[in-house]
Amino acid sequence: GASPRAAMPVWLRDCSWRQTASVVYLVVPGQEGRRLLGRPDVFCAEQYLKVHAPPFLFEAFLWAPIDEARSTARLENGSVFFTLRKKEAALWDSLLAPEVDKEKMQRIREDAVLRAHEKAKEETDAKAVRKQERSKCALEATMKLEEAERKRIDQLKEKERQKATEEIEQWKEQNEKQKKLQERVPLQLIKKKQEENEPRSSSRGAARTASATQRAGSAGNMFSDKLEEESVPAPRCAGTIQLRFTPRVFPTALRESRVEEEEEVENTGHFAVASNKCVVTR
Repeated sequence: GASPRAAMPVWLRDCSWRQTASVVYLVVPGQEGRRLLGRPDVFCAEQYLKVHAPPFLFEAFLWAPIDEARSTARLENGSVFFTLRKKEAALWDSLLAPEVDKEKMQRIREDAVLRAHEKAKEETDAKAVRKQERSKCALEATMKLEEAERKRIDQLKEKERQKATEEIEQWKEQNEKQKKLQERVPLQLIKKKQEENEPRSSSRGAARTASATQRAGSAGNMFSDKLEEESVPAPRCAGTIQLRFTPRVFPTALRESRVEEEEEVENTGHFAVASNKCVVTR
C-alpha cells in the first residue's frame, strides 16, 4: 500500500511588527485567531526566526543581523512576542530580507543550526567548567574546613597534654613537699619530746633525791632510836688461827718436762698457805 504522507505544516503569514533604531518588536499570532497550543519551539538566530507549534510553522529571514543573545521571546495569549535587539542601530526598510531564494534560505537555515549547535556546545562546556570550578572551590573549602577542624583538635590535644603535664608536675612537687615535711616532723617531734622530757626528768630526779633523802633520814632516825634503846655489848678479844692445807697430788705420772711447773705450783700453793691467815674474833 501507499506510505502515509507527512502532514503538511500550516504556514503563518500574518504578523505585525514595529521598530526603533535599536529594537524590533514582532508579534506572531495563531492563524484566524486560533492560539498556538502547548509550548512552541522558538528558534532565534542572527538573521533567522522560527516558531514551530504543530501544525503551525512560522519562518522569517530578517533584513539585518540581530543580537540573539540579548533578544527575547515570550508566549502570551496564544501568540509569540519577540523583542529583537539590532546589532547596528538603524531603521530597516522591511522586516524580511529581499530576494531570498530557496538555496539561500537553506544555507541560512543550516548556518543558523550549526551556529546554534556550536553555541550550545560552548555553553555546555562553559557550564562544565563552571561546575568543575564550583566543585573545586567546594573541595578546597571542605579541605580548609577539615584542616581548620584538625588544627582545632590538635590545639585541644596540646592544651590537654600541657594541662596533664602541669598536673603531674604539681603532684610531684606536692609529694616532694610532703616527704620533706614527713622527714622534718619526726625530728621536730623527737626534739620537742626531748625538750619536754628534760624538765620532767630533772624534776623527777630531784623528787627522787628528795624522797630518798627523806627515807634515809627517817631510816637513820629509826636505827638511832633503836640503838639508843638497846645496850651495846663489849668488844671481843682478837686471836690468830693457823690453817693447814693438804698437799696437792697430781694424778698423772711424773714427767721431767713438768717438774719445774709442778714445783712452782707447789711453792706457790705453800706461799698461799703461808700467807693466808684468818683473824677470828671471839
